[in-house]
Amino acid sequence: MRQIGQVLAQVSQALEIMVVLVTARGVLLLAQILVGMCQRCQELVVCRMLGASKSLLRGTLWCESALLGVVSGVGAVIGAEAALWGLSARCSTSRGSRITCCGWCCR
Repeated sequence: MRQIGQVLAQVSQALEIMVVLVTARGVLLLAQILVGMCQRCQELVVCRMLGASKSLLRGTLWCESALLGVVSGVGAVIGAEAALWGLSARCSTSRGSRITCCGWCCR
């Protein structure tokens, strides 16, 4: 029973940390988008004045958005793998130490 309580406490702590990180990341992303919108609108107006078509500008924006999505996805995968590696390393080193392991990875 005590071990189940420890596992639940560790999972709860991990979830709390993830919520804080995701919220902070969302706030930073929103701030970046808001800051970049005015500058981006000015750039689009200049490009339009220089003769760029609406379809060219639309295609450029779609390509940029897709590239940003791919880069964000790769960053998320790398971050998740790093977190998994850290958890795995912690559990594997805690077998002989005083740190209690969660149990599910040390079977």
